[in-house]
Amino acid sequence: MHDRGEEQFENYLRSFRPIDPEALPAAIPAHGATAPRRGIAIAFAATVCVIAAALLLITPPNARLATHRVVSEPPPEASRTNISTPTLTRLALDEHDAFAECMTEKARLQFPPMRSDESTLRVLAKE
Repeated sequence: MHDRGEEQFENYLRSFRPIDPEALPAAIPAHGATAPRRGIAIAFAATVCVIAAALLLITPPNARLATHRVVSEPPPEASRTNISTPTLTRLALDEHDAFAECMTEKARLQFPPMRSDESTLRVLAKE
């Protein structure tokens, strides 16, 4: 019976006829239809970079920083008293209520008021 299986396998191998493979598709030329699009995209990106660089050179530095300073500057009446880290630590450990009051006052003076019409929460709520 073992010989019969081997005989069937050999018959199968003898009847096997390989098929010639088909030709591969023609290679796409290096400068095909995408080359004009790529060139246009590169030219557009270069133009945008040149315009941005020109604007940065033409615009005075004070005008570029003015928009950032308006938002981040504390009100002019804010007193800038610097308390050392060890003093704040001692205040937080020994007199918690005074520390909380000090931090509340610092936050009120440093950050824009949340109840004004231009507060961060109101601006984000409008968007």
